[in-house]
Amino acid sequence: MSKKILISFAAFLISVQSVGYGQTLSDSLLFNQAFYSSNKASSLYEKQLNTHTLRSGLNYGIGYNNFFSGLNYTFSSTLIKSNRSNIRDEQYISFITEYGLLHLLDIGLSIYQNSYADDRNLAINKSSSKDASLFIRFKPIKELTIIPHAGLSSNTQVGIEDEGIQYGSSVRLLDLKLSDFEINSVVSFNNEEIEPRKNTDRLVNISVENDIDNNLSNSITAFYSENRKDFYIETDSLTESVFSISKNIQSRSEKNYFIREAIQFNPGQSPFGFNVDGKITWRDIDRETRYNLINSFTSTNFDSFIEEFRLDFSSAFTYNSKNVNSIVRVVFSDREEKHNAKYIKGINDLAFTKRRELEAQKNHKSQLTTFSTLLNWKASSSDLISFSIFHRKLIYDTPSTNNFDDRDELLSMANISYTRSLNPYFDAYINLEGSINQIVYIFSERSSNNNKQRTLKFTGGGTYRGAIFSTRNDFEVSANYTVYDFEDLNPNFKSFAFRQFAFKDSSSIKISKNVYARIFAYMKLSEQGDFLWSEFKGKPVRFVEELFFEPIIEFQYRDFEFGAGLRYFNLSTFSFDEKSVKILETDYLSFGPLSTIRYYVRNKASVNITGWFEFIRNEGNNLRKQANLQMEVRWNI
Repeated sequence: MSKKILISFAAFLISVQSVGYGQTLSDSLLFNQAFYSSNKASSLYEKQLNTHTLRSGLNYGIGYNNFFSGLNYTFSSTLIKSNRSNIRDEQYISFITEYGLLHLLDIGLSIYQNSYADDRNLAINKSSSKDASLFIRFKPIKELTIIPHAGLSSNTQVGIEDEGIQYGSSVRLLDLKLSDFEINSVVSFNNEEIEPRKNTDRLVNISVENDIDNNLSNSITAFYSENRKDFYIETDSLTESVFSISKNIQSRSEKNYFIREAIQFNPGQSPFGFNVDGKITWRDIDRETRYNLINSFTSTNFDSFIEEFRLDFSSAFTYNSKNVNSIVRVVFSDREEKHNAKYIKGINDLAFTKRRELEAQKNHKSQLTTFSTLLNWKASSSDLISFSIFHRKLIYDTPSTNNFDDRDELLSMANISYTRSLNPYFDAYINLEGSINQIVYIFSERSSNNNKQRTLKFTGGGTYRGAIFSTRNDFEVSANYTVYDFEDLNPNFKSFAFRQFAFKDSSSIKISKNVYARIFAYMKLSEQGDFLWSEFKGKPVRFVEELFFEPIIEFQYRDFEFGAGLRYFNLSTFSFDEKSVKILETDYLSFGPLSTIRYYVRNKASVNITGWFEFIRNEGNNLRKQANLQMEVRWNI
């Protein structure tokens, strides 16, 4: 069989699947050996306050001659202890075994299970799905892979177990060269028929790239996907008796389409370059309830249908030289979303009209435009100056006369930073950034929310790296001024100012060959108050002090590391009296011993155990005790 005949056969399969079936499971990882190729195991246990978390994972694959087997396992459990404790478990297991019968043909078995359990009284607090499939991997040429599969499926939801068959196929065409074109394509479908429910997946993704010359390339991508899931939902007693059902069934179907074209120019000799990207997207979401009583319909019983259209365009221009790297980027997005109530013959027209009006209130259009630029200038071997500007404009419109969310938003940001290497051991930086964010609602019903937010932040710091002592220190001074346009008309909206000072230190001292002293500490001082922008003055309302301090001594011996230290955390909040004198409101103090154990073998295994015991005291001088533990184990098998 010649290569041209095989390529024609692949194109025929693609057309049959996209027309005859219309949907697919995107090239499932369940049939991909690479998914199991990284042999690792890990386990993490963490206890903080009244929350216990356990996460475990195993990924293992083994191959010998024409045989391969792989296992993937993940488990997550969260326990929250309180007056009414809650536990939530999630588990996923997948297994694959495969044998190469011929050079072009493999046969295999895939098994997976996915389960979720939550002891809270939720609509779906327990669910599970199981699947066992036989598959064939046929690879007639290097670029083409065909994987049909079929098997049994079991799905449990709200205590009801449904069983049936599942079948599907995927066709992958990767890096196929035809003249100056490179073609990549994935087409797949999967049907899960578990009566009375049915779940389906469809996918068609085709990408064609053309290198017009050495510096200019063009790519076109077409995408289609369709996904349908059936869910059990509660039903009323009348519907239950008429249709002889214990639960109703609701279907959610989503279709996505997009066409995209990208042009990229990267000249080899010139410092200039550009790329242009355009994309058109459609999306439909359909919700349908299977069993309906016509006479019992109210305005809230109707199913709905959502249509979305989106147009995206972006372009970027770059300039890169020995000392300068820069980019200018423009992005435009136009999006429209329509919500529709689905009409059923014979229903109450008044109820349908009311529901249609409610759905129409969700309709909206938006236009988003952004402009950004970034410049990095290496002034010398020791000096780097960076400058950036970002501007965004959002126009949000709602056609319904009952919706008053129409608004315009403007956001402008600027940043400039300077970094200098003073010597081989010490780097320092300063950074200044500011922003203005303005929101304007069009209709008077919501215009009391109109506001302008101004922020200014100055940061600086440095890093020293020596043979015995190393440290990194950062500080930040920031201010946020939010001013409402019509606060005089509505006493519930008050302009305010928020100011903060923060300092962070991370240091290490080498005491001896195997002994280190480390410290991590930070302090935050925050103040919020009423503010009058016209006179640029305010009255403080709330003040917060936050202090964290963690010194530790570490001892290293071969692959082991042991640490012991202290953990201190204090959070205090204050209000102000009429004379602006601070009054303590809350005071949270936590302190206690801390210990760590680490074991690390390069590329093989790592164990991290951290535990600390807290003595907790509040403003009422009440004392509590709390133990915390975090343990993580990773193993490269």
